[in-house]
Amino acid sequence: MHWRYDSILTLLILLNEQRQLSRTISMNTTNIIQLCYGLPGVVIYFLIIYAMRVMRTALSTSFVIMFIINPFTNILTWLNSWIMLRLKSEPSISSFNAWIDSHDFLRIPLGFLVPQFYYIQNACCLLLCIDRFTAIYSATRNYNFWSKVYDISSFFSILICILVNIISRWAIYGDNSGNAVSKVLAATLVQDVFGIVVLLSCCVLNILSLKKLFYYRTTSTSHKELSFFLISFCIFIAQVLNLVVLFILTIPLVFPASPNSTFASVRLFTISVMHFTSDLFSIGPAYYTLLLPGPIRQYFVEKIRRRFCRSIKITQIS
Repeated sequence: MHWRYDSILTLLILLNEQRQLSRTISMNTTNIIQLCYGLPGVVIYFLIIYAMRVMRTALSTSFVIMFIINPFTNILTWLNSWIMLRLKSEPSISSFNAWIDSHDFLRIPLGFLVPQFYYIQNACCLLLCIDRFTAIYSATRNYNFWSKVYDISSFFSILICILVNIISRWAIYGDNSGNAVSKVLAATLVQDVFGIVVLLSCCVLNILSLKKLFYYRTTSTSHKELSFFLISFCIFIAQVLNLVVLFILTIPLVFPASPNSTFASVRLFTISVMHFTSDLFSIGPAYYTLLLPGPIRQYFVEKIRRRFCRSIKITQIS
């Protein structure tokens, strides 16, 4: 049994239908588009981390830690998706893809990390929701318990993600008997259930946070916490979209459909956009943080404004 038969978004389906998809859309063009916003997004992540380091005394320590874990996870997820998924559509580097597939010491760990990053990204989203919930409620109540447990909570969350992924992989590769597709289905259903549990938890936390923000909408506390909540909420929306994609790609494993059916067309379309929805989860937070109003954007606006004013003064003097 080979690792190429399993992935977060059912890599089995993706690779089997890649040639059919290439007839309807230029994969080279798609990859160029993804690089055009992906590489700047990675740079923006590092700029945001730098800004948070400079402003760390004015920001919540737990939020800074949670948010720094998130970018590094997202960058690694994005890079790994290129190696294991996106570059598979590039005939010009087929030799590189064949080299990866022929070396188990690379193929197996990289394949393992595809679903692993899915679990960790969802866990990070939940941790951010918890952090925003406690920050919003701590304005009127004593919810400082999170500041004491966020580090150990982060550690155990990542540990649980690793254990869940190991167990689901063992269900596929630990037993040589049984149907390969059925094993992939079992592992994918684990991802579905994990995603649903995290999604429902985030929904509850976001609803409670929104309720409290609306109640205190005219206070300075609401304005202070709203920007970081919006960032967390945008990440949550991206999480929902990725879970929908995962469900659509899981259905053919449960209910096989005819290649000419309407659902087959929907599935093919889903495959064509799944990297873009994945990037909303991986690269999107960099843009959310930079574009949404808040202290991070204000920091860069002030830096640019001061640099611009300094340039004008130098020009006037000369």
